[in-house]
Amino acid sequence: MAFKNRYYGTKKVEFEGITFDSAPEVQRYQVLREAQKRGLISDLRLQVVFTLIPRQTEAVEVKLKTKTKIVEKFCEHPLTYAADFVYIKDGKEVVEDVKGFSTEDYVIRRKLMRYFGHPIHEVFDPSDGYEDIATSLGFRKKAPKKKSSKKKSTEKKDAFEAPGLFD
Repeated sequence: MAFKNRYYGTKKVEFEGITFDSAPEVQRYQVLREAQKRGLISDLRLQVVFTLIPRQTEAVEVKLKTKTKIVEKFCEHPLTYAADFVYIKDGKEVVEDVKGFSTEDYVIRRKLMRYFGHPIHEVFDPSDGYEDIATSLGFRKKAPKKKSSKKKSTEKKDAFEAPGLFD
């Protein structure tokens, strides 16, 4: 089942009762699930949330009728990062994100994750590292795009010399 387009033209996809952010993410899940069945990885988890900067509060004095009380006032929401997949491979934790492209917001979170000791393995091809599994599941690699055979004009026209502009 596919849902409506979202921010960057991706469609949420439902697979086996789980909602994923994109079709490549579903394919990667299938590959990782099969890798786990084969014993290549373990402890596969989805949408694991990491808190990069905790919720910000400040102490404020509040005057009540009979006394003054100090309370915590909310200032900022926490900064979090939700990894698409987290699993154990060769005894090490792998944090993985399926990407079509990187946004500025993601780049900041990626840098913070690396700083705190959780570098993100970015996956642009769902079969990355497990090509044999992807092939057995029936996934094909996309053929590279062919370059257009149309020749581009090398002449630059000055806007003031273009015909019809000031006629």
